[in-house]
Amino acid sequence: MQNSGKRRPIGRSVDLEVVSPPLGEVVYVLSSGRKVSFFRIHIEAEQVEALTYPHEMNKRIAEDLTRPSLELLISSISIQQYQPVIAQKIEGKYAAMDGSRRRQSAIFAGVGLDVLYCDEELTKAEVKSLSKELQSAKEHSIRENGREFCSLINDNPDLSQEQIAEMTGFSQGYVSVALKAWEIPQSLVDLYEHPGDITKAQFKELEKVLKHMQSVDMSLEELFSSIEIKPSTSNEEVTNFIKEASGLLKAKVPTERPVKFLDVSAKKWANSKRVKDKTDYHAK
Repeated sequence: MQNSGKRRPIGRSVDLEVVSPPLGEVVYVLSSGRKVSFFRIHIEAEQVEALTYPHEMNKRIAEDLTRPSLELLISSISIQQYQPVIAQKIEGKYAAMDGSRRRQSAIFAGVGLDVLYCDEELTKAEVKSLSKELQSAKEHSIRENGREFCSLINDNPDLSQEQIAEMTGFSQGYVSVALKAWEIPQSLVDLYEHPGDITKAQFKELEKVLKHMQSVDMSLEELFSSIEIKPSTSNEEVTNFIKEASGLLKAKVPTERPVKFLDVSAKKWANSKRVKDKTDYHAK
């Protein structure tokens, strides 16, 4: 078979095409039809945090990328980075369109970062399409999707949840839950070591907590002052602690079972013993 001279694109792309790139350069054909060159570089460990940042169109919530939630990736990237971060170079710095988990893991691990970047300006549609095609890591969380849905509404206030569901491929019910999840204050989500794994049911519980706090005029500061979350606390336990601190769920206080004393007369005891002895005799 004759070699066409074309390389396959990185990730799961179906709309992107790599066209005869020289060493160190990859040319993508974007969804708009434009051909854009991306260049591979390596950023040393001490410069990663200063020279890179999440692109404004990146769906990941930076605050939710905690050390415990990235534990496996931190361990992996300390040895080998298998995929580069895809970025746009803006004013001398690299805005990560895809790979913010890799970026944050490299910062935690104290290692360098491989980046594939372009110098050209990209439209929002091009960035969104590129990020979607290249995204091959952990699926986005409910709250991350909620932020994207909210962004769509901000761009077009007339959009309904049903229309958003059709555009994004999610159910209308999921869109509704995700939008409510995005409304949960970041400071409350920060109590979780694994915020990206908070379930729909747990977000609904947090929504109930906030409504209850509003009804009793309780501030988040008051709530936080009565909560102490220890490392390795599960998301379910954190949710219950929050509910208890807000007063929505009463804390379980262990109590000793009272000892019950019976006032048995000597005559009654003697009669019961006589019956028992008689029963035992006939049973022999």
